[in-house]
Amino acid sequence: MATTSGILTTRTILVIDDSRIVLDSVSQALTQAGYLVLTLDNPLVAPNVVRREQIDLVLIDLNMPAVAGDVVAKILVHAGVPGSRVVLYSGIEERELEARAKACGAAGFIQKLSDEHLVAEVARFIRGY
Repeated sequence: MATTSGILTTRTILVIDDSRIVLDSVSQALTQAGYLVLTLDNPLVAPNVVRREQIDLVLIDLNMPAVAGDVVAKILVHAGVPGSRVVLYSGIEERELEARAKACGAAGFIQKLSDEHLVAEVARFIRGY
C-alpha cells in the first residue's frame, strides 16, 4: 500500500493472460498480498481498460493466441502507459524474456515460477517507480 497525503491507497495490478487458471491463481496470490487485481483474458481490450482505470502495474503474458504480449506492451506504451509500469510475465527462458521485454519498452519481466516469486517481483517493480 502507498500513502497519498497520509491516506493509505491500494495498488492496482492489471493481469493479462489467455489462461483463466493463470488469471485466477495470480489474482488470488496478489490479492492476498494486498493488491487490487483486475484480470483480462482478451488483450485486445487492454487499451480501453488502462484508459478507464488507475493502473499501477500491468503484467502481460507473452504467449497468447490473439496477440503476443510484447505487442500488447508496445500498444500500451504507445497509448500512454509508462513503460515503467508494464512487465512481461511468462514461463519462457529468462534470456529470451529479458530481450523481448527490452525490445518492447517494458520495465522488465517476471518469470512464472511461484506465487512467492511473483509477489516479491511485483513489489520490486512497484517500489521502482
